[in-house]
Amino acid sequence: MMFAARFMGYHWNVLRVGDANDLGLIANALAVFRATKGRPTLIILDSHIGYGSPHKVDTSAAHGEPLGAEEVKLTKRAYGWPEDAQFLVPDGCVSALQ
Repeated sequence: MMFAARFMGYHWNVLRVGDANDLGLIANALAVFRATKGRPTLIILDSHIGYGSPHKVDTSAAHGEPLGAEEVKLTKRAYGWPEDAQFLVPDGCVSALQ
């Protein structure tokens, strides 16, 4: 990417995580960031808009409009979440923030 080259030209530490859903890769990038002294770090995460949505992943529809009731059910199914839950905070989310 052009912007990565720009920041490398500024002598930043530029890291790329190829899968924004891989927590191990993210943890490794953060460890490198923390160990880097004397210059800023830019971490680039490659992600898929609408990840988990079987029919709208990587489409403009996942960005510009609601998924719709059926697609929401299918997405919840893909995540292993209760399909009828109206508001769900999965186990581990709150403890991960503490």
